[in-house]
Amino acid sequence: MNQPKDDNTSDLVQSHFASLAHKADEVLVRFYDLLFTNHPEVKPLFANTDMDQQRGHLKAALILAMDNLKNPDALEPVLRDMGRRHVDYGVQPEHYAMVGESLITALREASGNDWNPELEQGWSAVLQQVATTMIAGTEQEG
Repeated sequence: MNQPKDDNTSDLVQSHFASLAHKADEVLVRFYDLLFTNHPEVKPLFANTDMDQQRGHLKAALILAMDNLKNPDALEPVLRDMGRRHVDYGVQPEHYAMVGESLITALREASGNDWNPELEQGWSAVLQQVATTMIAGTEQEG
C-alpha cells in the first residue's frame, strides 16, 4: 500500500481518528446504519453476523490502519489478506465505495464543526488506498 500523498495527510487523519476515540462505538453504529439505509443491497452480507462483534472487528481494523499509515510495508499484506477473506463473505469491488462513503459520512457527523475539506480529502485518500489494496488482494492467488 502506498502511503497517502504526504505525511501531513497521514498526520491529519491519524489525529482526527484519535480525537474521535471516545465516540468510536457511536461512529461505528452510525456507519452501519448509513451503510444499510443507503445501500440495502449489502445488508444480506451481514445476515448471519453478530453486529457487536462486527463493529469490534472494524474498530480493530481501523486502529491497525491508523497505527500503520506511515508503515505501508506492514499494512499492505494485512489489507491484501483482508481483501481475500472478504471475497468469501460475498464482498464485491463496488462495495468498497459504499463503505467509504458511509464511513466518511459517519465521521463527518461525529465531527460536527471540526469537519473541514482537508479532513474530507484526507479520509477519502486513505480509504481509497485501503480499498485499492484490499481489492488487489482479491486478484492474487489465495
